[in-house]
Amino acid sequence: MQALPPPTPTGHSQGDASQVPSPLRPPEEPQAAKASTTTSNFMIGVTAAASAGIYFSRGDIPPLIAAPVALGILIGALVGARLLARLSNRILRIVFLAVIVVAAVEMVLRGLGIA
Repeated sequence: MQALPPPTPTGHSQGDASQVPSPLRPPEEPQAAKASTTTSNFMIGVTAAASAGIYFSRGDIPPLIAAPVALGILIGALVGARLLARLSNRILRIVFLAVIVVAAVEMVLRGLGIA
């Protein structure tokens, strides 16, 4: 009898709570919107970094494509950090709500096989 190989991590993150950012939580919860947004984004980054390591080790990511993407992410993160300090909580909630609505519509369309 041949032994089965151990399962390998996929590095794929399905829809989870990280897609619903903390600033959209009810106002009764005593958590600062900007601090919770930063924490949520950090946790998403940790998950992405772990997944990237798996994909790189399997050879699924071409470095010539990954390098410019990583540079764009770095620039976006720096710009986002500067904007976060200047935006009001109300504007921040509106922007996140728009992003979540777009993500939800995209998920429904993919689930129905339309997109």
